[in-house]
Amino acid sequence: MFNSIEVKFCDRRIVDKTWWCVAKPSFRPIFHIGQNRLHYVHSGSPTIYCDEKPYTLEPGKLYLFPQNLSFRGEVADGTEYDHTALDFLTFPPVHMSKPLEISLSASPLLQPATEICAKLIALHPMARYGTRNEYSPLIESYGMNLLKLIHEVYPIETISDPFITDILNYIHENYYKELRLEELSARTNYQKHFFIRKFKQIMGVPPYKYIKDYRMSTAFYLIQTGKFSIAQVAERVGYSDTSGFSHAFKQQFGIYPNEVSKTVFL
Repeated sequence: MFNSIEVKFCDRRIVDKTWWCVAKPSFRPIFHIGQNRLHYVHSGSPTIYCDEKPYTLEPGKLYLFPQNLSFRGEVADGTEYDHTALDFLTFPPVHMSKPLEISLSASPLLQPATEICAKLIALHPMARYGTRNEYSPLIESYGMNLLKLIHEVYPIETISDPFITDILNYIHENYYKELRLEELSARTNYQKHFFIRKFKQIMGVPPYKYIKDYRMSTAFYLIQTGKFSIAQVAERVGYSDTSGFSHAFKQQFGIYPNEVSKTVFL
């Protein structure tokens, strides 16, 4: 199933407003920015939009939202939503057509495994995405065990095609460079047009869109760290001018880079 897991963010939060987080379309497994999300619902019934399809969550259930689908959520006026969130990367990467709704009664071990993870996260949350602490390896260990238990009852789909594994690794290592389709197709020994069709068939988007989305998602999280200026982030993801980067960022997320800190991400 999974060879490894890396936690990017975890916390227990109460939400009483619209929120969203970035998860489109598919980020780098293990070594870079990206996220699948596990939601354990303590109370409340928020509406989650996964690729803009609504899902109403129920208390006492666990939900897995895959990294290849967009994600945002909202809570009805006057209500609160108490949940534990675990955002993580896996190798091989998760790739599903819809989120999983997981009944903890489906296996005698799911309930205690979920409760242990939730308690660890409540005790040792991460302040920001990607800011690991001394308890992150322990949470990853329990998180891996939980995913294995889920997979026994609810099979989790992953990408295992060697064609995609090689080319994704290359993109993830060189995303800040100018990547030409001729160069990428040559690495696979396919003709360019066949390469584009095969990539889109497996990933759901053509390679040039995947590269742009990956750059933008990386930029988003670099901004979230608060360690870089907008100009520095633009340069790190391969943009030579800030205005072009800001325009692309706005197209991707609906907000400008300097508005990221004003938005709720939970």
